[in-house]
Amino acid sequence: MSARDRNGKRHYLFSPKHGGYAGTDYLYTCQEPICPEPNMPVKDFYAITGPGCSIKVGWTSGEGNRTMVRYHLDHYPEGYSDGALLCELGSTPGEVLFYYHTGMPQGQLVYYTAFSLTRDSGGNISLDSFVECSAMDTVRASCVTAVEESSWGEIKSLYR
Repeated sequence: MSARDRNGKRHYLFSPKHGGYAGTDYLYTCQEPICPEPNMPVKDFYAITGPGCSIKVGWTSGEGNRTMVRYHLDHYPEGYSDGALLCELGSTPGEVLFYYHTGMPQGQLVYYTAFSLTRDSGGNISLDSFVECSAMDTVRASCVTAVEESSWGEIKSLYR
């Protein structure tokens, strides 16, 4: 369910995942997820237009020893194998991390989901990792061009 604000921008009214953190497209983003201990989820997850034609994805790590970020072009990834893997980074609880996603087509809406994982010594995901307690956000891929202000005299001097 969604609604439009007075500027015509669409906002989701409810998170598509019960108890999940909702990103910047949601009006209500302060609900704490309901997760059993010991592995609390990623917090403060965001996806914004980065330098050049990249997307900057950032977060505060949950209580697992790794953070996995997945993306899809038409829905939020709902599990560890849904969508495409953007990155999986080693993390400590509360660590602030970010990653740049490049190569996305201009104007494409990208759906991201971040999972706080605990991997055992064999590389398997332990049962302390909860798919239903993920963090989500969306962003529309677009290129940002750096601009530097110059005077007319400075510009003319470049061509002498």
